[in-house]
Amino acid sequence: MGQPKRKRMFGEIAIELSFCSREQLEHGLRKQSGEKGNGSERYIGSVMQELGHLSAWHVDKILTIQKEEERGLMDFAPE
Repeated sequence: MGQPKRKRMFGEIAIELSFCSREQLEHGLRKQSGEKGNGSERYIGSVMQELGHLSAWHVDKILTIQKEEERGLMDFAPE
């Protein structure tokens, strides 16, 4: 059997679709990580949108893809 499928990360999809660059994603992840140290916990899509690296449309599209993939993974989950 092949390796079990996993949920793809938000940033992985954003880069694959050329919605942002790896550098932009890393910038967003650094900002998100820094905010966690201050007690704030935000989704990377929100951070990326605030930084101007992604639009609301991009965030919605990525989340839709994640949901569709998750639904597909659940369909193939072993019983």
